[in-house]
Amino acid sequence: MSAQSLLRRVTLDSLLNLARRWWSLGVGLLISVVVVRGLGVEGRGIYALALLFPTTLNMLLNAGLTPAVVYFIAQEPDNLAAHARQFSALSLWVSAFGVGLGALAAVFARQTLLEGLDLALALLCLPVLVVMIVYQNFLAIFQGLHNFRLYNLFELVSQLFLLALTVLGVWVLRWGVVGALLAIITSRLLTIGLQLYYLHQQTPERPLLGWRVARTSLAPIASYWLRGYFSRLASFLNYRADIFLLTLLGRGTASIAFYDVAVTIAEKLWTVSHAVGLVLFPRVAALQQDEAARNALVLTVARYVLWLSSGVGALLGVLSEWLMVLLYGEAFAPAGVTLRFLMLGIVTWTAASVFINAFAGMGQPERNTRVLAVGIGVNVLLNAWLIPQHDIVGAALATSVSYTLVMAILLVQFARGAGAAWHALFLPTRQDWRLWQRAWQGLRRRMGR
Repeated sequence: MSAQSLLRRVTLDSLLNLARRWWSLGVGLLISVVVVRGLGVEGRGIYALALLFPTTLNMLLNAGLTPAVVYFIAQEPDNLAAHARQFSALSLWVSAFGVGLGALAAVFARQTLLEGLDLALALLCLPVLVVMIVYQNFLAIFQGLHNFRLYNLFELVSQLFLLALTVLGVWVLRWGVVGALLAIITSRLLTIGLQLYYLHQQTPERPLLGWRVARTSLAPIASYWLRGYFSRLASFLNYRADIFLLTLLGRGTASIAFYDVAVTIAEKLWTVSHAVGLVLFPRVAALQQDEAARNALVLTVARYVLWLSSGVGALLGVLSEWLMVLLYGEAFAPAGVTLRFLMLGIVTWTAASVFINAFAGMGQPERNTRVLAVGIGVNVLLNAWLIPQHDIVGAALATSVSYTLVMAILLVQFARGAGAAWHALFLPTRQDWRLWQRAWQGLRRRMGR
């Protein structure tokens, strides 16, 4: 496949993912509004803490397994049945271990690790963990197969289920945080059933599910899993170190609610980089023998993602306070200033995520781990210094600085390996001018018809 054809294929798949992401963005905003207006400031803070529990356990246990699913299926799509059995068994055992560990934490460490959650809510988070793990790993199978039509279908259907069930649980039945958590569990279960139905249509081989782990293929999976584990864990800690430290050093659940809402809006900017990353990871994994095409593809994708995100981020920064009041009411106006300070880091992380997916697809997730470890250290130190003085604005500033540092280091590392200049991420290249020229000529021909 030529470089131009490869870029066109990645672009088309990314646009398909982006269309679904924008749809999910709209539905996600509706869900966010329903939850915030249904639970209020205090309830929204408790809901954020409740979700942090299973999300943290998911990253502690499942980090590395999901990218391993994508990596091995992308490299061996003809061996789908064996891989599906192996990864379904691994997902089952990881889930079982997570439930046991989570139950112990809920019973014996709730006052320290889960302060603010009662025991019933903490235990309700355990089935949330199970459906998170199973849903993500089944979804990764379709990503590895480059079947983004079904991948996007599952994401869309899951969001619609979640919206309807959140309205039912929070507004109609008025079950509060419990209703919001039950909506997550039920929506994921329904979507997992759909995933299983379509998985059985991908290959005639049976069975596709199992509970026994095959030892013959475990060694290479375990190797990638462990190397990817620390990368994903470090990435998660970069994402959530601010929330953890804000919980310890901030000014209560109201601050957590304001900050979490700002982060929710800010991270919508990652729709572009996430859409591209879903395509880039398995595509890079399949390009192991063509380094020149792989490197050119990664730098081109990172450049366009950064340009697009910068424009949208600047607009969000200008409209931040107005947007918060419009969506959530006057009570959430303080989140607008926080959103503005988050924008720099959110924009630079879009390019960082492209390089993170590239290194993972190259079979080198440990390189991400080292860089992200530096980011975590800077993130924690700055948050510990700035949160006591500036609360949520300090957390936002610390996050932006650490994200930008991570992007800069990843850029330098990738550029050196590819033999390219670091400014290739920011400035147009000859290939860009040729692409724009061909696009302009094609547009003129169409307009002249």
